[in-house]
Amino acid sequence: MQKIYIFTSVLISLLIFACGGSSKENSNSAPIKASIKIDDGSYIMDISNSSIKWTGKEISTKSHYGSLKMKEGSLTVMPDGNIKGKIDIDMATIDCQDLEGRGKASLERHLRSDDFFSVETFPIATLIFTSDGNLNKVNQLLFTGDLTIKDSTHPITFLAEINNNDQKLEAIANMSFDRSKYNVRFRSGTFFQNLGDKLIYDEIEMAVSILTQ
Repeated sequence: MQKIYIFTSVLISLLIFACGGSSKENSNSAPIKASIKIDDGSYIMDISNSSIKWTGKEISTKSHYGSLKMKEGSLTVMPDGNIKGKIDIDMATIDCQDLEGRGKASLERHLRSDDFFSVETFPIATLIFTSDGNLNKVNQLLFTGDLTIKDSTHPITFLAEINNNDQKLEAIANMSFDRSKYNVRFRSGTFFQNLGDKLIYDEIEMAVSILTQ
């Protein structure tokens, strides 16, 4: 496969420190180019070693958090250095990790119901994304794409840290989405007034970690 170099601007002092070397002083302190070497081609996600963490918050400062499992996913590194991918999320695997026992089971059942994600009708959520191939100073790529939940699709933008680990790609991203755009209405201020301290914020945070095979 052809080698692709995705570039990032790094200050000389940081690059020297990271490499443990020394260099002549540069009076202009101009940034120079560093690179991460990635093979172009297709990569299948290692589902067992990839994860999605979610957090939802109430106005009362109470929050719940947990995980979701990916059903399948893939990444493609294009010859021009751009990266595109797709993740299918198994909504039936929604897991609450801050509760135990009956409380945990009750919340998970509620999240799967029509009050929230209607999992029986819409078992799969999908994230499709594409990068511009330009790394920033901390190995992050800007991705744009579409998130589909309950058959509603809306654009999403996020930064992802990309690393090449022994011919495997690692990607770590933090993102959020507005649940009201996907008709997830329960105790949403977008749909209901005068909720007081019962209001649940529309914004849901996700931390996504991907490892390819």
